[in-house]
Order: sequence, then structure tokens, then C-alpha cells
Amino acid sequence: MFKIASKVSITMTTVNGKIYKGNLRSVTDSEITLSDGGKELSISKAAVARVDYVREKPLSDAGEYAWDELVFFKVFDPELYPRLFHLGGTMPVRLYDSSLPEDDSPVQCK
Repeated sequence: MFKIASKVSITMTTVNGKIYKGNLRSVTDSEITLSDGGKELSISKAAVARVDYVREKPLSDAGEYAWDELVFFKVFDPELYPRLFHLGGTMPVRLYDSSLPEDDSPVQCK
């Protein structure tokens, strides 16, 4: 079993179309466990169609530079203020999709 120590937001879609959102709690060989508001939900891996990791949208290059340099003045920057309090937009990052064929070939850069 693999236990998750930090908060990892996940959106999971089952084969029958139900969407579950929550924080990843644990992963075993047979199931994935999410927690949302104190409730835990275990879903069989065979029932999972898609898994998306939900993360904050990345900053622009100028925003990344300002994030490193502004220290206490981040509150005054309109791009950094939402990020400071986790109010900015999020984006899904697809981790697994059962409709795609499995490809175990080596990765090649072009």
C-alpha cells in the first residue's frame, strides 16, 4: 500500500461516468482511496476510466521571477496575489486514461 503524506487533489472518472473529486489518501494494487471533507471513498482500479491531478495554473516567466524576488510585496502584484492565498485558477493534468492504448516503448526526444 502507498500512503500519501501531503495534499494531492485528484479528479477521478469511473467507467460509468461518475466523477469523484478529493485528496488522494492511499493507493493499493486493487483500489484508490480519496478523502473529501472527512469522508473516505475507495474505488476499485478496474472501475477507473480517467485520473487527473488538479494543480494551480503555472505563473508566467515574469510572474515566476516576481515570486522569487518580491518576498513581502507579493500582495501588491495582481498575478501573485491569488497564488499567495490559493485563489487562482486550476488546471487538470491527465495521469491515466483507460481509452488510450498502453505504450511501453522508450521515450525519444525529437
